[in-house]
Parts: sequence; structure tokens; C-alpha cells
Amino acid sequence: MVFSRTYDKVSVRIDGRKIHMNHEPVAIWDGRHHSAWHLYGHCHSNAESWLEQIMPGRFALDVGVDNAFKLLGRYGPFSMTDISNIMASKSGFGLLRSEAYHHR
Repeated sequence: MVFSRTYDKVSVRIDGRKIHMNHEPVAIWDGRHHSAWHLYGHCHSNAESWLEQIMPGRFALDVGVDNAFKLLGRYGPFSMTDISNIMASKSGFGLLRSEAYHHR
């Protein structure tokens, strides 16, 4: 057996950073306004440019092998170093906590 478990959605903490992983991309994930990352697949790299246009700088990344080829020039898994380097170039996107609670 290669994997002992599979998930459609799971959250982990790696080196103190909250990381949400879904099979598919989502627009809102817990902690996004506190720099939590969202990693997903499913899109075969086809949604990245559109998602980046509507949510520029988002701490989210398609970690499928199609996107690895597009960004890294190889089909294979992203390493945490690859992901960290890509995320370091992003500014973040989403409602700040103070904005989220100013519904009038």
C-alpha cells in the first residue's frame, strides 16, 4: 500500500504555519487573513492565471504535477522548499480581520 489514508480536505501545521489542503481550490479558507496557505490540485494548472487575476497575491497554489511542470520545469511533487519559495513571492489576498467585521 502506498498511502495509509486519503483526504478530500485536511489541515496541518508545518513549522508553525497553518496549511489547508483541498482536492479543489476554494476562495476562502480558515486563517487566510493570517497568512495560512491553501494547497490544492484538480485543475491541472488551468485555473491559476484566472484565480490570480481575481485574487492577486493569494497564499494558494495548485500543487499538481501539471503546475509543477509549468513552474518548475518538471513533472513531480512540489517540495516544501518549492512551495515556500513560491509563497514568499506573494503578498497575500483577502479581507483583513478588521474589514471582515465592519458590516453596516
